[in-house]
Amino acid sequence: MNDYPRNTNIGLENFKYFSAADFNKSFGENDHSSDLKIYNQNIRGISCNFNNLVLYLTTLKQKFDIICLTECHLDNDILNTDLHNQFHIEGYTMFYVKSKIRFGGIIMYVKNILNAVYIQELTGSNDYCDFLYLQINNKNEKLTVGGYYRHCKASNSDKICFIDSLEQHLMHKKLRKCKIVIVGDMNICLLQSMYNHESLLYLNTMLGNGLECHVFLPTRVQMYNDSMQIKSSTLIDHIFSNLYEYDCVTGNLLYDHSDHYGNFFIVKKYLQALQIHNKTKIYRRNYKSIDITVLENDFEEIDWISKVQNECNIDKCFENIISETENLFNKHVPLKEISNRKAKYLGKPWIDNDLREELKKQNLLFRQKKSLNSEENITNFKIQKNKVTALMRRKSAAYFREYFKKHKHDTRKMWDGINMALRQSRRKKEKVPTATLR
Repeated sequence: MNDYPRNTNIGLENFKYFSAADFNKSFGENDHSSDLKIYNQNIRGISCNFNNLVLYLTTLKQKFDIICLTECHLDNDILNTDLHNQFHIEGYTMFYVKSKIRFGGIIMYVKNILNAVYIQELTGSNDYCDFLYLQINNKNEKLTVGGYYRHCKASNSDKICFIDSLEQHLMHKKLRKCKIVIVGDMNICLLQSMYNHESLLYLNTMLGNGLECHVFLPTRVQMYNDSMQIKSSTLIDHIFSNLYEYDCVTGNLLYDHSDHYGNFFIVKKYLQALQIHNKTKIYRRNYKSIDITVLENDFEEIDWISKVQNECNIDKCFENIISETENLFNKHVPLKEISNRKAKYLGKPWIDNDLREELKKQNLLFRQKKSLNSEENITNFKIQKNKVTALMRRKSAAYFREYFKKHKHDTRKMWDGINMALRQSRRKKEKVPTATLR
């Protein structure tokens, strides 16, 4: 292991902001399946911004292994079944903690292949923060990922209590001799650590526990209305780790559906060191490409008389039918591996090329607005953002109308469609007693 602190690519000079296009240009061409990829985002309400987040992630060519969402607005009135039904992401396991306050709560999505589990002793909510710790199970070493959302209170005493609680977690026996990544919205500005006692105490607490900082530029920038003047610029969304021996790449992602930028953290070759193969292959058949005439001809050329009619052994007869049918399927509609980008929106089939093109325009206008906060750029971005939202709702509604019309006589398909539609619904159900954690 290298000495700490190290002198590699971790630092302000290598840290920058990325639009979706910049991120794809930098990381989209090479194979990063052996890298650990983490995304941290204050989402400002999972109910109102979940679809926007999923749509945004489909524009990125890399699929994150861990997604941490803070300020999810999860209180005890939300049912656990509603969370799993409405906010499911294909290929991920959802972990969450509800908050004592209305606007708190954390959700983490972890790829199924990582086999993550709760650390129950380090998961909960108190008067100062929400905290969620997961352990990634592997043979070589323990990896712990912790997520935090500090309740946005102004008093210095609340910050001190949060820092004390954080230090108790970091000194817990469950975290001894293991690799740690801490992410979240701490609501403590690291830019003030030169003159603010609480910010300096927080930073020293993290450094004193052997964790290094990976975010160096403001993650929340507010502008005065109709002005290019910055109202506030704070670095309150953080990523810390003790993965010193690995090369890391970090940055802020320009995400336009929250007043916080996202942070990404890529640890090169980490999953390879854990002997975890991270490229989950998904295959699909394209039934629209079938040539019915050619299929019928091939079907008629099969010697069904000798294979079925004259076959005395019923097991052999059935085996012949299955075998010939499989051969026809594999010839006319072969299984093809789908790309990572397409796999991201399998659970939302209404996200088509038209919608993705409009989203690209929205991301470009958002970047222009951030570069020059003029009235024209603000207006153009708002118009395009409303256009994307309206288009997504229309396409979702049109998809379900066509789906139910097509499968109105198929009970199984109807229930599949109902369950899919319920994931998009925000209806509240009658509250029943449930456990906080699944």
